[in-house]
This record gives sequence, C-alpha cells and structure tokens, in this order.
Amino acid sequence: MLAEWLKGSEWSILLDLVSPKFFDVLPARELQREIRALGSNYVNRSRLGAVRARVDALLEQSRLPVRLRAERALAEGEPDMERGQAVLRLYFLQLMSGPDALLDLRYQCFHAAARGLQWDPAPLYVCWDTAFLEPMRRLYAAFYEDRQEAFGAALGELGLSPAEAALRRSFGGSEQQDAVVFRTVEFRQSFHEAFRQCQRSGCVLHRNFASLGLYLACLYQHLEAIGGPHDVRAAFFAVR
Repeated sequence: MLAEWLKGSEWSILLDLVSPKFFDVLPARELQREIRALGSNYVNRSRLGAVRARVDALLEQSRLPVRLRAERALAEGEPDMERGQAVLRLYFLQLMSGPDALLDLRYQCFHAAARGLQWDPAPLYVCWDTAFLEPMRRLYAAFYEDRQEAFGAALGELGLSPAEAALRRSFGGSEQQDAVVFRTVEFRQSFHEAFRQCQRSGCVLHRNFASLGLYLACLYQHLEAIGGPHDVRAAFFAVR
C-alpha cells in the first residue's frame, strides 16, 4: 500500500530507502489507515496552514536558522556542516516538541537564504498519535543520555525489544554520536534487520512507524548528499 502510493510520485525515491520487511510488520489495516491519512494530508491542504504555523512557531522559539517563510536566496550558501547540524536539529525539534511534523527533509527542499535556510517542503505531514510519540521521545532521550534501563523500557512500549541490537547500530552506537556518517544503504540494512527481528518475534508495530520511516529516509537522503560526519548528540541536546 505504501509502495503503491509512493510509486510514480516525486516520493518514489524513498522506495529504495525503506526496508521491504517494513510492510510485513505493520498490520495491513493499520498501515492502510496511516497511508490514507498521509495521502489525505497531501491532497487536502486545508489543515496544512495550521501545521506550518505550529512548526514555524517552533522554529522561532528555538532560534534555529531555518524558516518556512520565503526569503531571497543568496548566491553563496552556508558551510555544509552547519547545514547538516541545522537539519538534524530540525528533525529532533519536530519530533521532541510538536504534536505533528512536516516530513519532507530532502536536500532539494532547502536553500540558502538571508537568515540561514529557506525550507520549502512538500505538503506531506503527520499528526502523531501520543501512544507512539511519547515512548519514541523517551527512547531518543534514554539513548542520548545513556540510560540503558529506560532505553529498554521505551523499546518495550514500542514493540521493538527484539530489535534492540539492530536499532543501536542504526543509531550509530553510543561511542560515535559526535561524528556520524549517514549512508542510506546502511540505514536500509539496519532497519531491514530490525524489522526482520520484530517479524520473527511476532511483534506488531504502531502505524506511525510508516511516517517515521519516511521522515528518517528524508533525513538520511539529505545528510548523505552533504557528506562528512555530523554531531548527532550535539544536535539532540541543542533541542533537548
């Protein structure tokens, strides 16, 4: 269903980034529900203005050099590493602070502007279910704060306990968070393994994992295009 919706659209590139096992772990009815919501949001723009306004308010409050408002582009952009940190912070800011998120973090949607980056995302957004969002926030916080027991508890809430080792690898490992190199091939492999472990154990994942998968795929595509290592831990704590 997700594959059919993406196929033939500007989002078809993401089919190469999302593990095929992803479709096996989500119940068909729940996956269909999530994809219908994403598709409705994409086609019907009536709610988009409110989501953009909330995200823009978050950007203002955080002083992150990213704006949704149009600005005149500059001939010279900022250094790529600074751009990478800004996009990482944007990823965490939406996930850790808002009830919804604009998912399109692809490289081509950002341009240098007078006050940092101008962001022109496609109208693809998600309104998170709190039953998914709260444990996901606890998962990230426990990982970057190196609280092993809390990390395991959050995994259990999300139905991801069988995939703990694979997910730790996908996070880059606690020793490497100040210099993570993003590669879409490794992203795909690590999440394929995580979903395979979940499937073997009979786990059923929340429908919002479909939207999170798209969000992460866009992030990886952007940071791989930039290249080089990125300080993910610093980005997280700048938002945290």
